[in-house]
Amino acid sequence: MRVGCLVENHSQAAVSNSRRRIVGRPPRPLRLMTFLAPNLFWFYRYIGRYLTKRLRHPTELFVGSDYAQLQGRVDLAFVCGLPYVEHTRRALPSLDPLVAPVLQGERYGGKPVYFSDVIVRRESPLSSFADLRGRSWLQRAAVAVGLWHHPLCSGPEGGNKRLLQPGRRSRLS
Repeated sequence: MRVGCLVENHSQAAVSNSRRRIVGRPPRPLRLMTFLAPNLFWFYRYIGRYLTKRLRHPTELFVGSDYAQLQGRVDLAFVCGLPYVEHTRRALPSLDPLVAPVLQGERYGGKPVYFSDVIVRRESPLSSFADLRGRSWLQRAAVAVGLWHHPLCSGPEGGNKRLLQPGRRSRLS
């Protein structure tokens, strides 16, 4: 995975701000929080270690479970595009996009794009969104909002009965 910078000169600001410390107190660690895929946790940990080394400032990495946590004391967060847009639309505390992953593969076209894939079993007769009306959906986690906000899944207009999370039997929608 390659990471490209979206905001010029932001890293210089981060370096200079990180060196302002209150004399006599240990520095508060920079708090990093991820809301993204757990299989990439190693990458977020790598970024935390890189920042610690580069800035000479401690970091802590947490796994977020609710986007409301962004309103707390989080210095850097790994989030999907839709929650970022909704967060800024609601005029919540400012989030500034710094970087976005540029994944390798023809599908991505060398750009920082995100896809939400809807999959069914290979042997399933379902082959269109219309076929999915009235069905139950399963999403990876409560914070995976791409599917949650899809018009086919929300409310009576969408016609879908339930939105489930792996490992839970409760109705979520």
